[in-house]
Amino acid sequence: MTMFELYGPCELFVEKLRNERIIRDDIFWPRHSKIHNRIGCYIYAVVSPKTPEFISRYRPVKSQLLYDYTPYFVGSTTKSFRTECFKPENMKHFCKTLPKGGNKKAVMIFIMHPQTDRKKSTLKDIEELKTFLIQSGKIANISLCDPGGDMPDWGIKGVIKKTKKGGSSKFGKDLKKMLGFDVSN
Repeated sequence: MTMFELYGPCELFVEKLRNERIIRDDIFWPRHSKIHNRIGCYIYAVVSPKTPEFISRYRPVKSQLLYDYTPYFVGSTTKSFRTECFKPENMKHFCKTLPKGGNKKAVMIFIMHPQTDRKKSTLKDIEELKTFLIQSGKIANISLCDPGGDMPDWGIKGVIKKTKKGGSSKFGKDLKKMLGFDVSN
């Protein structure tokens, strides 16, 4: 079994220009040079801090979570993170969701394959992980960008894919908890 390694979250450096905001990869990579040649998957997310009042008042939390992460884009690389993460086509998706101020920040989370070789089995592992991350990310954020179309065209009413009418049944909520889709309790 392949055991991927986690690295991050890494804050992205956003520069505000006259009509747009851009991510400065020239500042990012020198600070994270130990992973730039690795391969695997990456998640672009927006993080916002929780205030203690919000935690205690609205959600009973078993472990003190201090941040809310919202995934917006999942990508994969079979060459290197440095060559693929900040490609122009990816930047187009990232920049649409950049926080417009406040205390929200843009971050990248890297899930690295333990090997750096490009064997067929390594590439298969990465693609399977990407599909899983996109499917899980869509549960957390229905607006997750999926340019590759890796999300299946089906759902389970009240469990996977939100519907406009009605919510989850009691068992639907239990199933979400059992599968790890609902971590609110």
